[in-house]
Amino acid sequence: MYMSDKRSSNSRFKYAAFLAGVVAIGIACYFFIDKALLAFMVGWVFFIPMAGAVYMVHGLQEFRTVSRNVSLSKEHIEKLKPTLEKNKGNFSAAIRDVIYQSPTAGSFKEQMSVDNFVLNWMVKETDGLLLPDNILDEMIDPDLMGSMENLESFLNNKFNELRWDIGIVLKYDSNISPSDVLIEIRGDPQRINLVASMISKFLVKNSVDNMPLKIESTINQDKYMSVELTSSTRNEAISSLATFFGGADEMTGTIKSRPDFWKAVFDSHISSNYNMVTVHRNYFEDLFTDKVPVGEITIENLARKPIREIPLEEMLYLIKQVYESSGIFDKVEISNENLILFHSYRNKDAIERLRKSLVMLLNAGGHIYDARSTANMIILTHTDLC
Repeated sequence: MYMSDKRSSNSRFKYAAFLAGVVAIGIACYFFIDKALLAFMVGWVFFIPMAGAVYMVHGLQEFRTVSRNVSLSKEHIEKLKPTLEKNKGNFSAAIRDVIYQSPTAGSFKEQMSVDNFVLNWMVKETDGLLLPDNILDEMIDPDLMGSMENLESFLNNKFNELRWDIGIVLKYDSNISPSDVLIEIRGDPQRINLVASMISKFLVKNSVDNMPLKIESTINQDKYMSVELTSSTRNEAISSLATFFGGADEMTGTIKSRPDFWKAVFDSHISSNYNMVTVHRNYFEDLFTDKVPVGEITIENLARKPIREIPLEEMLYLIKQVYESSGIFDKVEISNENLILFHSYRNKDAIERLRKSLVMLLNAGGHIYDARSTANMIILTHTDLC
């Protein structure tokens, strides 16, 4: 491959024009001036073309040197073959790709470094969020679900083009409608979780109508991650996505649905240094009617089943979650089947009412507890005879 030098071509044209002009002047001088002056002029007529010829030869040598410096050896051509095939034989496009993929300018390298830094930050900040369906469909064609082999090839090519330093292997029991799939991902530890989430959602989302695949387990070890998917029901398949990769998805979606409301809640908690109490409306109503509030509605809503059907272990965990997050108690500790609830209340009547409320709540679930109060805690001891 050689590059033309327009400046060298223009120089040769100028010298040729100059030479023609000198010859014309010499002919004119022959007929109109004396012999002595003619000899002097003839000397210059020969000297100037010779000097110009020498200069042109020197310029031509420089031109050849420049051309030789940008030529490509057989070794370079061999290295370019994959890029040439990718660009369907377009040599110029292949060269552009090589230049883009192997930048030498310091400013360009610096820009790439900044871009990677920002990308890594975005990947970290979106951990726990599932890729939206429309974005996922743009990234991976749903039709690729028809062939695991083609899907694997596409994914590797895709992340290779993005230069994400990611390698993907899919293992499956059937190429067309698999009932078991193992995703193995190796590469950049900051990005493999996002890639695993993306591929897992693709497989779950596009398998639910035929043979639903749910996420059974994951293994994450620095530069390696695996995800195992097995056949299941549609609901379990979708639920598994939230369990393994969408921990913050529901929360983020909820906040976005009512941003003004949640901003007001945040502001009130922050401005009060988290000395706010958030309770169910029925619990609040019982407080105003001099009833002992039980609070089973909140527990049942979280468990999604009647309070009598909630096992004791789950019940204790839900009490801890509800009473800490609502601000009713400062801290709740679970010790085997017993509870220790720490508070900062000063009114004895308020403390006594809380003690009775907790006992009634546990009794409603079929669990018998003794309760005693101290200055800053309520201790609940399990007394079931079984």
